[in-house]
Formats: sequence, C-alpha cells, structure tokens
Amino acid sequence: MAWDINNKNNWINATLKILLNEGDYFNRYGDYESIGLTDKAKVQIDTVKWYLGGIAYNETNTPEITYKLERGTATYGTNQVYWTGKVGLIYRSDGAFSTSVSACLEKEIEFFSDCNNWLPLSSRSRALGQTTNHGNMSPYIQTDNMSFSWWSGAPESGSIHPVIYLKINIMTTDGNGTKSNPYILTIE
Repeated sequence: MAWDINNKNNWINATLKILLNEGDYFNRYGDYESIGLTDKAKVQIDTVKWYLGGIAYNETNTPEITYKLERGTATYGTNQVYWTGKVGLIYRSDGAFSTSVSACLEKEIEFFSDCNNWLPLSSRSRALGQTTNHGNMSPYIQTDNMSFSWWSGAPESGSIHPVIYLKINIMTTDGNGTKSNPYILTIE
C-alpha cells in the first residue's frame, strides 16, 4: 500500500490517510468490501488527535526519545504537527515499546534485531510520522529483524495495519484477546 501516490510525506493529504478515513476502506467499498469498516465498527471508533512530529532521516534514538519526537513540533516544511481523525497507523515507538526484552528499551531504535516483539506486523509495515529533512520519505517498521527505517519514496508499497481508539463507552464482555478467543465488545 502506498503512503502517497504524489510522493509526499504529508499525512494530511496522503493517499493512505484518505483511503482509511474517507475512502474505500472507511466505506467498505471496492477492494475493501469484505475487510473495510462496518457501520457498527465506525460508531465505536473515537475521533482523536494523531501526532505527526518528525524525525530526521537516519537519526537514531531510544524508544523514549522517538516517542517524544513523534509528539513534538518538528515537521518537514509546512506539514502539520497533528491531525484529528479516526483511523491512523502504528507509530515507530509503538513497535519499539512492544518488545519483551527490557534491555532493548535502552537501545537506539534502529538496532532492535535481537529483541522479541509481540506485534503481529508484516515484514514492512507502514508507520505514522514524517522525516523532517526529506519531503518524500515515510516511516516503516521492518519486523523480520525489528528495525525501524524510512522508505526512500512515499509511493512505494508496504503493508498497513490500521489503528483506532475506541470510544470511552466501549467495554469488553467476553474473550481474552487471542485469535481463537477474541474480545467481544459492547457499547455501555
């Protein structure tokens, strides 16, 4: 899935953001007729602020510093610092914090190859964010060796794992969150 067919790292106008929030995925249409959002799902999703703070290309940081930069004010050019919407992507720091090895949290985020990660992401998973020094680069998580890097061009393909925040009145009534026994959600 391309980040943006126009080769920009500006999430506000990105092809992927439009697909997830107002396009075929959001409206369960076309290629997304069987996997897009249902009307029942849409009413459970909260509208939230998604941070778009940037990190310089080839800058390496610990997960904690990466988290702060993602929520910071540095951007590329006139790109916005945040966006308000329903469906986003995982952050690079989310991938880093999902490791089961506490020593990994002290490492620079680019060097997580010996850290176990419990997120079931695909080999190259798109992430939310931007580079501050290249307008056509977008972040991804390389999960086969748990590295975090940048694509050299926003239009290149990669897997996506949409992320949402549930409304505060959504409760679990059953299940343990596994594939064989998923959570059952209800509106309180």
